[in-house]
Amino acid sequence: MASVAVELKLLGGFELRQAGGRVIDPSGQKDRALLAFLALPSLTSHPREKLASLLWSDRGDQQARDSLKHSLTRLRQSLQPLTPVIADRQSVKLDPAGMTIDVAAFERLVSNGTVESLVQAGTIYRGDLLENFNIKSAPFAEWLLIERQRLRHLFEAALTRLLSESLAAKSFDSTAAAARRLLSLDPLHEPATRALMHIHAGRGQVAQALKLYDTLRGRLNNELGVGPAPETTRLYETIKQQRSVSAAANPLLAEPLHSTTVPTIPLPDKPSIAVLPFENLSGDAGQQYFSDGITEDITTELSRFRTLFVIARQSSFAFKSRSIKVQEIARELGVAFIVEGSVRRAADRVRISAQLIDAATGNHLWAEKYDREILDIFAVQDEVARSVAAAVSGRVDVAGRDRVERSCRLFAGSTIDA
Repeated sequence: MASVAVELKLLGGFELRQAGGRVIDPSGQKDRALLAFLALPSLTSHPREKLASLLWSDRGDQQARDSLKHSLTRLRQSLQPLTPVIADRQSVKLDPAGMTIDVAAFERLVSNGTVESLVQAGTIYRGDLLENFNIKSAPFAEWLLIERQRLRHLFEAALTRLLSESLAAKSFDSTAAAARRLLSLDPLHEPATRALMHIHAGRGQVAQALKLYDTLRGRLNNELGVGPAPETTRLYETIKQQRSVSAAANPLLAEPLHSTTVPTIPLPDKPSIAVLPFENLSGDAGQQYFSDGITEDITTELSRFRTLFVIARQSSFAFKSRSIKVQEIARELGVAFIVEGSVRRAADRVRISAQLIDAATGNHLWAEKYDREILDIFAVQDEVARSVAAAVSGRVDVAGRDRVERSCRLFAGSTIDA
């Protein structure tokens, strides 16, 4: 029966259909969740106890095992005449023979690493893993968060590599096509914008290159209340300076997408802040995606405060795992304040520590610890992000007023002495 193809799509939402187009709809949300878990990766045997606690942890052991058994029965009926769900008394696994799974194809293409395969991988990634999928089960929510973050970062890294390699090879048509496809999915994706700016500038289309920057800046301000990343602004300024250079002699074509020389950036008018990647102290590399998720959520929450200038996530994550003093990071990013922290996970509890640093002095302005149970991992992220964002915004305002008052006192003292 391997000739009967079934397509399972998990990126951008759940979709299961036969090759002829007929939609297969497992009756229960947890049935779909179980199939997704078994498919990532397939052929991995999972103990029945693990699967029962993954989705039915709110029930007694026997009831959870019965629920798992009924769910497996419904999946087998839905997938007939294929028999991909293989189970015995101890374990369950998914045999993908006769099935195509979009996540497996996506990871295979990314691993291949050629420009052509990376372009294909970008078309497969329709959105986050099981987007808008909601299961009231803490173990499943935690697994979904980690897998979602892993695939999202893999997607971003693959596209950044594609844009960089295509531009370096001067494959401008394929680079432009890939960048536009990426921007159609995420209009705020700055590496794609920079790639198009490079291409337009190299072709002498300076006005189009500058317009791309203006459009990006407007969207970032309207949707997130932030400005473009420093490297995007530097490229914009470089293109303006090269306005009179012909396309044939334009040095931008030979310039790498990410410059290794980072000049000092002047501070913006309103308080500026960057959230550095939170450190994972759990002793488990698999928890890194949880730490990254906390960092991204705090950045997003801070961006909602119109009184702050918040550096984009892509720029802050460039300093991940790099041993650099806070003052140097602040100079490179052009910010006055830094948020940093750590995440420690133990069993069903998590401790999140966060602190606000005055980049000019290195002094700690505020610090807090959050101890929570992981009943709903997404709710924990939202709660901590909102608390940190509110505290940071308040402390930044106080620090700003203190600086103004100190300046006024110094000015008054110098006037009296004169």
